[in-house]
Amino acid sequence: MSIPSRSALPLAGTLLLLAACNNEDPGPVDDTGDGIHYTPHCGDITGEETWYASDNRHRLDCDVVVTGTLTIDPGAEVYFMPGTTLRVDGGTLNAVGDQHQPIFMGSAAQTPGAGDHGGIVGTSATINIDWLTLQHGGAEGGLLQLTGGTAEIGNSRFSNGMTTGVVGDGTLFRRLTNLNIAYVPTGLVLPWNAPQVLAGIVYDQVGTQSISLPDPSVTEITPLPDVGYMYVHEGDLTVEKAAKLDIQPGAMLQMGGDMVVYGGLSVFGSYESPAQLQSIDGTPFTVSIESSAFQATFYFAVVHDATFVSAADELYAKTSRFTDAQGDVFTITGHVKDDRASNLDNNTFSGTGYGLVIAPWVLGSVGTNNLSGSAFNGVAVMGGTITDDIDIAELPSPTMRVLGPITVDGATLAFTGGIFLFEDDTFLTIRNGELEVSGASFVHADSTPGGWYGVTFDEGSDFSFLDNTEVAYGGADGGANVTARSSLTIRSCSIHDSAGWGVYVEAGASPEFEDNTYSNNALGNVGP
Repeated sequence: MSIPSRSALPLAGTLLLLAACNNEDPGPVDDTGDGIHYTPHCGDITGEETWYASDNRHRLDCDVVVTGTLTIDPGAEVYFMPGTTLRVDGGTLNAVGDQHQPIFMGSAAQTPGAGDHGGIVGTSATINIDWLTLQHGGAEGGLLQLTGGTAEIGNSRFSNGMTTGVVGDGTLFRRLTNLNIAYVPTGLVLPWNAPQVLAGIVYDQVGTQSISLPDPSVTEITPLPDVGYMYVHEGDLTVEKAAKLDIQPGAMLQMGGDMVVYGGLSVFGSYESPAQLQSIDGTPFTVSIESSAFQATFYFAVVHDATFVSAADELYAKTSRFTDAQGDVFTITGHVKDDRASNLDNNTFSGTGYGLVIAPWVLGSVGTNNLSGSAFNGVAVMGGTITDDIDIAELPSPTMRVLGPITVDGATLAFTGGIFLFEDDTFLTIRNGELEVSGASFVHADSTPGGWYGVTFDEGSDFSFLDNTEVAYGGADGGANVTARSSLTIRSCSIHDSAGWGVYVEAGASPEFEDNTYSNNALGNVGP
């Protein structure tokens, strides 16, 4: 008696995908009138066993548990009685068909349906699958449900499952190519190592058109290539110190929680195929790039909904878009790669807060970026201490907002132009260093006399100078717009609207004054 095969798998383009299996497969039938012969299986396989195609059809009458090695021949057909499962517990399953003799696994029920059986469940197993159709399973989760172990899977179809096509929890996938996932609510639930071997995936009537990556930690170098479907991580994520998450051209990762990066993060696309990072549903999330991070790279990246804080020394962001942040978009407490302005340049930052907030030592390391979609069309500078020389050829924006006190300690800060809007109770202090400024403005953000403390030149700042510069609205607590404790030079400056003195010269200091103008300084222009 010859039983026609129901699982021939023709070529599908270059992907070698399996032919579609009807959503209402009738199950095994007596198509000869003489009855169908089944080889029954039940119980443990502890040694080596082969299920041959010549034995006609195989049937699981109860769970089969493989702790040894089970080989299923090309062309074999395997049917599961309702409620049964093929379990591979620490053993090996070789279900390797070929293009002309694929393997078929399905339900033995007269009216097959999703979840009739448990499918293949592997625990710490070695799974080798090629040219296989597996359908009507998933009573325990995926049609193919793996925990730990290793797997090579190709040229196969997983269809009509109760929940998921393929699930891998901590499984090392050595190959995962040319898969057709059909008629399941969720297609693939995989560990972070799987996408690097993932290729040729086709979804057919799958409820969630994405690839779920649920593990809470990335622990190795992990590329996310463009496989035609977005990746989804629903919770918080940690990229460990020795690890790197690499979102490649055309790929998209959707986040359902926050991300902390101790290792590396790369969102590196191209002009034609940007790399994308965004939230699942528009809910804001944060990305914290810690000081231990060895790399943080954004190039032709498109990022939505995220607020970034980077303490890394190797931050590179160029020709990228960071949009729709709820709050400040990007805060830099570390450094820009190589401290070059060209390495943080030509980006767009937009959100409800400041677009770009930088530490003061990063002033010379930021290029020209578009900040017009933020609450302030300029760079915000947080408080801090500058200890290395900074000579700025071009400021990162024409107008900057100073959020906290800045001290230049043992270094030189030199630049031309720019408007610095100082927030309440802030100040600029030069200590054992130099401030060399021409054509700039140092004023209170809201033009309130006494709103900030002003600029103080401590001892050791004798070679500093202010040239053609405005200093205004300082003198908080009866101080001055400019306090001189050294022999600096103040030339062609406008010093006005202080709540205290315009310039206060302390005993022992001998600053040089030339062609300055003063107005509306409450305690006097120059004192005492």
